Amino acid sequence: MTDPRDERKHVTLEPFENLVERDRVLGRRHRETLPELTPQPLRPLTERVDMRGFHALRVPCTYIRCLRDAAVVPARAAEYAARLGVTPIDLDCAHNPMLSAVDELAKILTKLP
Repeated sequence: MTDPRDERKHVTLEPFENLVERDRVLGRRHRETLPELTPQPLRPLTERVDMRGFHALRVPCTYIRCLRDAAVVPARAAEYAARLGVTPIDLDCAHNPMLSAVDELAKILTKLP
């Protein structure tokens, strides 16, 4: 039996499914892919994350900002990109470009160093 406390550690995908359907982009690719996505842990959304180790790595960073994102609105995404010290690359899509803007995302990713 699953401990109900475990369920509180993850965000369900239902809000995204509703968003995708509302935007009328729920196609075969989405129906096949959504069940394969891993639930997102809730803890980073509710507790402070110490990023000192991440920033100490000094790895190249890129931020892709989704202009029709309802979960991380573009203005907030710009703040996140600024924290990384990068200019965001904009995509005209919803929250998950790997579902709604596959070709455009692939072009961006293949151009990264």
